[in-house]
Amino acid sequence: GQVQASIEMPVGTRLEETDKVVREIENLLSDRSKYPEVKHVASMVGVQSVGVTGSGGSGGQYGVVRAFLSRRRARVEANQRSDQGVVASLRRDILSIPDVTVKVTAESSMGGGGGADVELNVLCENQELLGRASVELAQKIKQIPGLLYVDLSSKPGRPEIHVQIDRDRASDLGLSVDTIGKAVRTAISGNTDAKYREGGEEYDMRVQYIKADRSRVDEVGNIFVGLTTSGQRVRLRDVARVFLSTGPSRIERYNRQRMTTISATLDSEAILLGTAQQEINKILDANPIPGVATTWAG
Repeated sequence: GQVQASIEMPVGTRLEETDKVVREIENLLSDRSKYPEVKHVASMVGVQSVGVTGSGGSGGQYGVVRAFLSRRRARVEANQRSDQGVVASLRRDILSIPDVTVKVTAESSMGGGGGADVELNVLCENQELLGRASVELAQKIKQIPGLLYVDLSSKPGRPEIHVQIDRDRASDLGLSVDTIGKAVRTAISGNTDAKYREGGEEYDMRVQYIKADRSRVDEVGNIFVGLTTSGQRVRLRDVARVFLSTGPSRIERYNRQRMTTISATLDSEAILLGTAQQEINKILDANPIPGVATTWAG
């Protein structure tokens, strides 16, 4: 058997911080006095889940720890815990880890590879309405006793600096959108057109702004993007609006409609799958949202 702990830190968390939490769970599972059922542990930082049918987020805020258990027959003979018993113990032991969401599931409750027990697709043509409806339904579904880890497939992305170019203003100053875009890209990501050659080897020379001039919104607005026809310097803030926002974590569609999936894991000792679906159907019937449809995915 296998037990999987999927870790999710706050958006924007650095990989190194997530790795600390992963290591803490690794150390816990590797303690044979607490978890004699565990044979070995494998971890990944930067992804949310692993498996054939399962999929999860990727990024610095995600991690996953998998514990491979000894054979069930050997555990029975040694009076050790079942897969679900190990899951229940790990769920209790990780409650003390602050500011982190950890979903603990057994292979049997992951459909053999990371999927959720309950999956409900929410469909709508309007992305903003879809977002509101999905959050509203998820909050109501969370109130059903026995459902764990109620989650949405679409979440806020990492913080991003957005640049909205005023095309008319740029045109008046003799600059094209392409010219401005290349200037910003060079300042932030760098340009490797220049090469350094020595001993028959060639190396990229990355030219870009120093970090202090490209990490704050007000500094990004100061990026030099070109000259007017009269030779005056033009900065990004002269031709664009620069603001902090978030990019989408993912875009999903089903039958050409925007979609978000609400997922949940069953506490097998508290609720059955059929009962869970009945309770969710009651919520859907009692809270119809014009323009929003739902379908069962699992």
